[in-house]
Amino acid sequence: MLTINIAETGQTPLSEINLTSNKVYSFLNLSSIGSLFSNTLQEGSIIYFCDGISTSSVFSFFSKKTIKRVSFDNTSIAPIIFNKCQSDGIKIYFIGATEEEVNCFSQKVLKKNKNLHIAGVHSGYWEQLDEHKIIKCIIDSGAGVVVAGLGAGKQEKFLLNLKASGFRGTSFTCGGYIRQEASTHNDNYYPEIINKLNIRFIYRAYKEPHTINRYLFEYPSNLTKLVFLQISKKLSFSFKEIG
Repeated sequence: MLTINIAETGQTPLSEINLTSNKVYSFLNLSSIGSLFSNTLQEGSIIYFCDGISTSSVFSFFSKKTIKRVSFDNTSIAPIIFNKCQSDGIKIYFIGATEEEVNCFSQKVLKKNKNLHIAGVHSGYWEQLDEHKIIKCIIDSGAGVVVAGLGAGKQEKFLLNLKASGFRGTSFTCGGYIRQEASTHNDNYYPEIINKLNIRFIYRAYKEPHTINRYLFEYPSNLTKLVFLQISKKLSFSFKEIG
């Protein structure tokens, strides 16, 4: 049985998310869900949002409950997290992309969020033996929120290791968000019209051709697996409060 913890957004608005809850949040789409199929993650330790209209639609159909699309980007939850960190005086730590990209990203974020206290940044590339040093650096920084963009699977494992090592804050994965924002000179990665029409995947395929394989092959394959699990009654959903 595959049980997926889904963040309950029907009762509690995203703006009321509890950033002192010591929870690990991630974002599932029809590509990253492959990490759950391969049993590489401790599925019960992570709470998931549905990253994308297609995933939220599929999960809503299977669970018979409305599940909203929530992504860690500027069109969704990222500004909410930044605003809460500023209003509540919580330090935030970013890890992901190259050193140049994460530094560029952090400066861009600070221009929009002048009262945001960034506890530190680190690239998403390191030797495996150095991970414990990075984790110690994050904990010592006093960060209460960590945002990690390390790729599906790796980012979740890192945040679980961070929590197991004593981090008591709240953490989020963010996929390619750090790299995407660092790569554009505009305020947002997605143009407003693209966001309104909910065709972000088309724009991303245009900007990042390597994602085309994901949409053409991984999405249909993983959707087929989901349907099989649902029909076999081996798929269940557990809804978790975010407040």
